[in-house]
Amino acid sequence: MASDRTIKFEYKGFTSSPVPNAKDRNRLYGTIIDPDTGKACEDWGYAADNLAEAEERFQGCVRQIIAQKSYALEVDRWKERVDWKTVASVYNILPDVFRQRALNKEVDPELLQHVEGGDYAVPLHYITKAWDYILKGSLGHWAWFIGPEEEIDFSEESLQEFLEESNATRTRNQAVEDNEKMKAVWAELFGIDIDALEIDFSKFDMHFPPHVTEEESMDYFWNVLDGVNEWVLGPVNDPDPSYALPDCTSALMEFACEMAKDCFSEEEA
Repeated sequence: MASDRTIKFEYKGFTSSPVPNAKDRNRLYGTIIDPDTGKACEDWGYAADNLAEAEERFQGCVRQIIAQKSYALEVDRWKERVDWKTVASVYNILPDVFRQRALNKEVDPELLQHVEGGDYAVPLHYITKAWDYILKGSLGHWAWFIGPEEEIDFSEESLQEFLEESNATRTRNQAVEDNEKMKAVWAELFGIDIDALEIDFSKFDMHFPPHVTEEESMDYFWNVLDGVNEWVLGPVNDPDPSYALPDCTSALMEFACEMAKDCFSEEEA
């Protein structure tokens, strides 16, 4: 294996020199050097049993790094043209922030027609309706990602376990309470009755995950739960007011669709 030490992979400008690890059966380990900085890419690396596998994994990592860089640029461009702070206040269920922006006339009226970004252009208040549907719905196997308060076997011990495992900053019941306040803001300042809205979420059918590589898409298709947790549920467990992405709205609509399909399947049974 000594000769492997001099091997150098190169792909789309990125380079890597896999090195055998004597402590792990001489498996090959490699870091990835970014051509723009000349430094190792943080949080990226690979391990393999042979050179062919190492090169394949290296190239897969590079494709994902490039995709993430491209998406980061898209997010920056999106935030330059979209009132993302308002989108974030609604998506992260922060009624006080949303109300103050509305009172300050900082809300882009275009958002009342559609939220630019993602796969579905829907009015901003659809986000509040989707959260209402999701948070009050029968979550089933998603319950432990949002909060188990309304589950039959819920206990205070269960809640503490959830808070510790999820590092949650608020519970599902708290999110419901915050979303009720959000609904009140829509009614007070915009004359929109969220409860009276009739939306067929089943039309927002999941088809392709937002901005992921081909390799990542397979994980999303085969395990929708992981995809939902990554793209949708963060705002409940960590309501960071700065968090907003072009794909948030469509991901939330698709999650509501998944719940609608699950409920329909239960009714059919």
